[in-house]
Amino acid sequence: MRLIFRRAKAPKEERALAYVQWFTNPTDSQQDDASQLFKVDRKLNSEGQRIGEVIDMANIIQSCPLTPRYGKKADDLVSDVEIDGENCLEECNKFWVNCFHDQLAYQTLW
Repeated sequence: MRLIFRRAKAPKEERALAYVQWFTNPTDSQQDDASQLFKVDRKLNSEGQRIGEVIDMANIIQSCPLTPRYGKKADDLVSDVEIDGENCLEECNKFWVNCFHDQLAYQTLW
């Protein structure tokens, strides 16, 4: 979820909207044996641009804690860019979903 908003001059009963960017669905085949975390990739179109959509907030069940999939160090993620906590969601395309983050995540993903 990148942005939550309400249309300008929208009636009070109109629900808030959210702009979300899509990722692949975590599946059993994408689960890491050692960590038990799920691999997800950012969905990109044929031009390499992110796929996003505006949806009703009522369609959002929960947020998913994402951690970049990195090698021995975070700098291995993207060449020529120093990755840190401020820019990792913007610069990286491959992530782990932590199904142990909280009880709802565990019940939903595990």
